[in-house]
Amino acid sequence: MKSLANIVTGFKDKKVLIIGDVMLDKYLFGNVSRVASEAPVQVVNAQSSKFIPGGAANCALNIASLGGKAFLCSIIGSDEHSKILQNILYRNNIDLSAVNCNRNCKTIVKERIISNNQQLIRIDYEDTKPYNDINKSVIYKKLKRVISKVDSILISDYCKGLINKDLIDFIKKNNVNKIPIIVDPKPQNKLFYKDMTLITPNYNEAKEMSNGNSNLRELGLKLVHELNTNVLITRGPDGMSLFNLDGSIVDIATEAREINDVTGAGDTVAATIALSLASKTNMNQAIILANHAASIVLAKFGTASVSASELLRKISLENQKIKTINELIQISQSSKKLHQKIVFTNGCFDIIHPGHTRFLKEAKRLGHILIVAINSDSSVKKLKGNTRPLINENERAEVLSSLEYVDYVTIFDELEPSKIIRLIKPDICTKGGDTKVINMPKKEKEAINQVKCNLMVLPKYEEYSTNRIINKINNM
Repeated sequence: MKSLANIVTGFKDKKVLIIGDVMLDKYLFGNVSRVASEAPVQVVNAQSSKFIPGGAANCALNIASLGGKAFLCSIIGSDEHSKILQNILYRNNIDLSAVNCNRNCKTIVKERIISNNQQLIRIDYEDTKPYNDINKSVIYKKLKRVISKVDSILISDYCKGLINKDLIDFIKKNNVNKIPIIVDPKPQNKLFYKDMTLITPNYNEAKEMSNGNSNLRELGLKLVHELNTNVLITRGPDGMSLFNLDGSIVDIATEAREINDVTGAGDTVAATIALSLASKTNMNQAIILANHAASIVLAKFGTASVSASELLRKISLENQKIKTINELIQISQSSKKLHQKIVFTNGCFDIIHPGHTRFLKEAKRLGHILIVAINSDSSVKKLKGNTRPLINENERAEVLSSLEYVDYVTIFDELEPSKIIRLIKPDICTKGGDTKVINMPKKEKEAINQVKCNLMVLPKYEEYSTNRIINKINNM
């Protein structure tokens, strides 16, 4: 398995076909200092304006910004706004050979009036009827030529008229190389998305697709079962939840520290996943990268994209959580001077699953700093056998460091963590299981008693285990 940084640097060789509804986002910036004399409305003193590609065009812009080669397939108007949109896309090296300019259509424009970074009103210029009436045979011919060239397909459905059952069936039929197909969906077209690689609805869209069911776990599993596809439900400030075809669920906390605008964040998530799966990474790593990318774009104002350098910087910051024992000793000493409570836990963490993430989230709540020590590859082999670990120690550490509630990660070679406990002297050690039957090596018990550390036993989520996941995969 590649590291996250290696996946991102490999984006430049990957080609993604984006199929979907395009639009042009216009931002008008000005100051509000008075109310109009003729009506009780604010007067905006316009100062500047800018245009940004929206919808599927924003997905294409994100692909290009991340270093990939974007091929856009869509219908666009033949007007002044169309020229503005195409010029921006050309400047960003986006291939428009599968875009159909139609004189009967007007380019969809969404104009936002902004004052002091606050959106006052949005005005939509939109007539989608001509889009629905267009004969899409020209699109099919262009699509067929492009599909064979690319490494993944991203369908960006804004329900404006391009995406229909015939088009989806055509895409599936011509996907002879079985490349990943990712869909950013609209609930109205739910049945089109059966047998895709992944769909990425937000929580409200997923709820609508599941007939109003508000229970996250139930609606996610229902969509997986009904559509035979992996489902990623994005939940804004609450993070993301991935429901896999194998029945496993992965909850990922948001990485966003600052949320200025959610416009276009879904496009960024879908684009990052499309590039990641084009790079043949696994689904969990693709979602972690998308989560990082979303946190970057959420801190920006308006429709925005993320660059490869921004994403690499974010990953680099997360990797700073991985520490040596000597570094952790210094961190522990400094934290104690500040009266910060240190929580410690350890384990193999071979395949991260909801049992792990829920346990770590609970552990973090017990103090100020959570340190996770993971067994090295050699010690995992001694504990679990020669077929383990499935994920090497550096990659396990990298995945754990991407979790918001994990502060530091370290790798140790011993079979049990008594040496680390004695060196960093945590305030609380956590274990998962039943308080009455907690099994612990004698050396570890002695170390906990020696440093006067409190032992806290947290619930163990028995329905999740790495062995169970491995057995399920082997039996598929």
